[in-house]
Amino acid sequence: MKMRKNHFLLLFTLILFNFINAQPGTLDYSFGTNGIVKTCIGGCSYASTMALQTDCKIVVAGSSNDSFAVVRYNIDGSLDTTFGLNGIVETKIGNNRNDANSVAIQTDGKIVVSGTIYGSNYNFETVRYNTDGSLDTAFGSNGIVTTDVGSNYEWVSAIVLQTDGKILVAGTSGTSYNKFAIVRYNTDGSLDNTFGSNGIITTNVGSSNVGAGDIKVQQDGKIIVTGTADSKFATVRYNTDGSLDNAFGANGIVKTLIGSSSGAGPIAIQTDGKIIVAGSSYDYIEYFAMARYNTDGSLDTAFGTNGIVASLPYIGGGASDIALQTDGKIVGTGTIRTYLELFVVRCNVDGSLDNTFGSGGVSTLTVENSGYASSIAVQSDGKIIVAGFSGYPDNSFEVVRYNGTNAGISEISNNNCISVFPNPASDKIFVDIKKINISENLEISIYSIDGRLLLQQKAKKPNNEIDIHHFSKGIYFLKLNNEKYSEVKSFVKF
Repeated sequence: MKMRKNHFLLLFTLILFNFINAQPGTLDYSFGTNGIVKTCIGGCSYASTMALQTDCKIVVAGSSNDSFAVVRYNIDGSLDTTFGLNGIVETKIGNNRNDANSVAIQTDGKIVVSGTIYGSNYNFETVRYNTDGSLDTAFGSNGIVTTDVGSNYEWVSAIVLQTDGKILVAGTSGTSYNKFAIVRYNTDGSLDNTFGSNGIITTNVGSSNVGAGDIKVQQDGKIIVTGTADSKFATVRYNTDGSLDNAFGANGIVKTLIGSSSGAGPIAIQTDGKIIVAGSSYDYIEYFAMARYNTDGSLDTAFGTNGIVASLPYIGGGASDIALQTDGKIVGTGTIRTYLELFVVRCNVDGSLDNTFGSGGVSTLTVENSGYASSIAVQSDGKIIVAGFSGYPDNSFEVVRYNGTNAGISEISNNNCISVFPNPASDKIFVDIKKINISENLEISIYSIDGRLLLQQKAKKPNNEIDIHHFSKGIYFLKLNNEKYSEVKSFVKF
């Protein structure tokens, strides 16, 4: 009896520990060292952008030693040694400084990175890598394309891929930096002459403080570019041929002032076509700000206050990037400039802070030697990844992973619609489903004690056999759920 009691207490303690440490907004201790990975490439290094592959590997791009730098990580945060040299690729173009600012993953797994090459003139630079990190010689000239947009000074902000594989790169151009610029490339890196003027578009958006921040493509193929113009959020929508979409705002352009002045960067498009733009608002200090627009460019009054979230509390920093979860919640990241802390914020679909995340919707992280958050992404299991860099003397790429959900552990219930046997088990378990119609799109998921998703499959019959012989000894959680129902059971592998 005493042994059984001790076993129960141990099980309860482990479940409670995991519940506390896997709450949304806490660091994911299964990633790197206590949720954090630092990669020192050498010289002055900083990460600007990130993308997730379909196999869950993480690609982070930026600059190091005045070169494009691309690093690929495995799902646990370790360097992927099948990529480049021990997970790292550096590409030096010419003799001047090169800054990579954006990355995208093609459907064939090839990696496209775009940025700026400096010199007497600043130009757009785009590089494509094979899946092993080698330059793709089928793209441009030995994997590299340089484009002069038409002014002496131009820089790249963002890249996005169309469904047909064509590549869109957005940035800023003009002798006074007063124009949004877009370049569209064919899949081989040549300029797409069906777009704008010989593949290039420049749009005069304002008279001062103009800079493009991000680019996305709608489901109908129309192109949205966000940024700043005249100290306001600026959003521009183009037709597929590059002409301004007159059905959006005023002649394709919408400007929104938030606070005494404001500037926008990242954009996210909801499944219903509504457009979320994030950035900064300024009233003595800098705030995280967002606006949501209807498909015609009008502000969506169901979001925040008349379509605007002006100054989220406790955040003295603007948005570097945002992403959407599958449930429609918005996650964003940036840097609290006063304290040089990274932050992650999560908002509900109406723009209010999600109090189930972090502390009142916000999670902050003090970075040794200061730091900066550049990019955010949501994994398929709901975990949230932030990429950025830490300052001198580290000068390192930094990747942080947060728990996005509590892996269903708080949902452990006594519904008793499923049973798991044998328990404990060594080689296989059987999941017996009762009282639920199997045709209702039920899914079986197994999580480790530290919240990692290990297995996911459809429930195909009332009694499902699952092979667990390759699992390590320990406690696991099995979750059965669909849109209407959720139940979690624990089991022990010995």
